[in-house]
Amino acid sequence: MKLFRASRYDKETFDKAELLLEELRPENPLRRRLSLELQELKKIHARKAKAERAEGSC
Repeated sequence: MKLFRASRYDKETFDKAELLLEELRPENPLRRRLSLELQELKKIHARKAKAERAEGSC
């Protein structure tokens, strides 16, 4: 499953990714790595959304 194919993501996409991560065992190193990558994607998404809102208010 490829959740992050598009350049834009919504809350539903992040929620699906979180649910998939929860299926992995807590001690699984892959869960840790993917959790960190998901956090980074959320930060990038938030920055882009903030920049778009700032551009729209000008």
